[in-house]
Amino acid sequence: MLPELVLDNENFEDIMAEARNMIISLYPEWTDFNYHDPGITLIELFSWMKESQQFFLDQISRESREKYLKLLGIRRRTKAPALSLVLAVPEEDVTVLEGTRLYAGEICFEATCRKQLIRDDVTGCISGENSRYFLGKEDLHLPLFGEKPEKGNCFYFGFSHGLPAGEPLDLYLNLFDGYEVRRNPLSGPMPFPLAKVSLQFFDGKIWKKTAWFQDETEGGIVSGRLLFCLSETMKETEVFGERGWFLRLVLEEESYDLPPILQSVSANQIPLIQLERIIEQRDQKDFELVSGHVSCALDTMMALNGRNELYCKRAGLYYRVTDFTKAPDFETGISRFQFQAPIPEQEIEEIRMVNAMAEQAERKFLGEGTGFPYQEYALDNIKVEYESFQLMVRTEGPLPCYLPWIKVSDFSGSGPEDNHYVLDGEKGLVRFGDCIRGRAPKGEIVLTSYGETLGRKGNVKAYAINRFDGMEPEDVPVYNRDNAAGGQDEETLEESFLRAAQELRRSETAVSGQDYERYVMGTPGLLLENCKVIPAELMRSMKDVSETEVNLVVKPFLAGREKSLSECYKKNILAYLEPYRMVGRKLNLLSPRYITFEVYADIVLWPHYMNGEEQVRQALSAYFSSIYHEFGAMLQYSDLYGTLDMLECVLQINSLNLDVKGTGVGRSKDGTIKLPPNGVVRLGEVQYLFTVGE
Repeated sequence: MLPELVLDNENFEDIMAEARNMIISLYPEWTDFNYHDPGITLIELFSWMKESQQFFLDQISRESREKYLKLLGIRRRTKAPALSLVLAVPEEDVTVLEGTRLYAGEICFEATCRKQLIRDDVTGCISGENSRYFLGKEDLHLPLFGEKPEKGNCFYFGFSHGLPAGEPLDLYLNLFDGYEVRRNPLSGPMPFPLAKVSLQFFDGKIWKKTAWFQDETEGGIVSGRLLFCLSETMKETEVFGERGWFLRLVLEEESYDLPPILQSVSANQIPLIQLERIIEQRDQKDFELVSGHVSCALDTMMALNGRNELYCKRAGLYYRVTDFTKAPDFETGISRFQFQAPIPEQEIEEIRMVNAMAEQAERKFLGEGTGFPYQEYALDNIKVEYESFQLMVRTEGPLPCYLPWIKVSDFSGSGPEDNHYVLDGEKGLVRFGDCIRGRAPKGEIVLTSYGETLGRKGNVKAYAINRFDGMEPEDVPVYNRDNAAGGQDEETLEESFLRAAQELRRSETAVSGQDYERYVMGTPGLLLENCKVIPAELMRSMKDVSETEVNLVVKPFLAGREKSLSECYKKNILAYLEPYRMVGRKLNLLSPRYITFEVYADIVLWPHYMNGEEQVRQALSAYFSSIYHEFGAMLQYSDLYGTLDMLECVLQINSLNLDVKGTGVGRSKDGTIKLPPNGVVRLGEVQYLFTVGE
């Protein structure tokens, strides 16, 4: 470890004393060391200067500490908004636009997407396995595709009327996850899904796949949404004797570890983010250009009800459209904009729409750039949401055009011509460069995207979000069944260094056996109970191995069932391990070998123990449970015998026999049973013969 250097190791008195003691050897004629002597005054001055220099040499500035973090590959976490899901109960079909505000007290949440709410929601479900109609949408605990899912199995969702065509729709499936072992969280799609499903509707003649379908549940292994759009109007039909409008979920491929169990389902779950958007930016490339007229549409709440500005992007610059028409459709929530296209040399690349509510419109103007270095502009707000913040600066020229500037964490990598700025969310400041590190703006600075969030305070409790903006709670009942989560405050510099210390301790490459075991147990989307690297010397008892081969036995959680490691599990584990595998290492995954122990016991109990039989059963079960998770466990007959014999309720053991079923099991002369390296214990049939002694 590098030594910790202390540069500020002398105080003023020490420096003065050392300098005064040097006078005699350097200049013997100097004999007056009192404070009135001018020479002593000069020594005091230089001593003070030396002490000040040492103090500042021993300090590390905040800017330097942030650069050290950057060198370590660590970026300070910015303030993040909380996320939530709310269930709405409308009396009629209604569309909720993106940006629609809901409130938990005074805390604002916004809908993250356009959402079609369905009257009566899901009215019932039909399991294709038993053909029964299950009323309601909550507390179902119903296997989606039966206890033993097979390709082609179906599950039906019933509605009281047909769903609209051409409208983005979704179903939120809440799946059971209360097993002893929790499924590893997913951060994205699995490389090799455990199952694939499709969604179909009845068009009057046949069951047809939806025009668009996205599965966030990964085939039914995690809770999430089924997003879809109908190509045409669905028709009423009969399913297992029940008449109605149905969607059918079809199992296309399956390699489930456990059959998915549906707890609840709803078509009216609205995804929310704890954000109060002040200025909204939307860029569109799919605009129409016909006969010199440009038209585009937007379906957000702020575009419909706010003030709008339009910009045409040409050659990287955004030109302000000063004359356009807006046609809002309050029934569909879509606002259409149209304007006369200019006649530029370059074609229009995209349309940028900047929207703000009337009372917030003046906040789009941040300031007037002077062209001088070190410009700072206060937002008068420390609740700014970092990721969505964007701005543009007006450039010099005959036409009003703007250039977007890029947000960076600092100016260390910026040059004099780079249009960079730094957003200090902690202080609510926007900073620009010094013309050497980052260009200084000159001209009007406008905000194009700006929102406020409360960070950690936005993690409200369940049932706290209870009203739409401008509505009473009883108008459209709405509530969040779970706590809002994910909100976090901006990370302090000290917290960043603590996190850096933790992350630097973790190996980015699997070197030791413990590294491989840790990475395997963290494979996203899998239910894993245990994992163990088998040393080469033990593997040689099973097969020939090389020194570069890493053998891992992996035990998936199967809720009491015996099943080998599936090919889908193996592919996902190997794909996840690949970035961490050392060059030249070969990975070999083994399934656990289940070794069944059957026990036959003849035990005499003391007569004054009323629950002696139950104590024996519990002791035997606890003994096998203690080695249940061990691979290659060693079971000694004397240990089991002693465990039972030491019970106070046991008078004597007439006989205790073990029958072992499985391959690769070794036995020694003293009765010790040695499991193979990938062997795990399974307690099979247990037979007791209890008698009561005198």
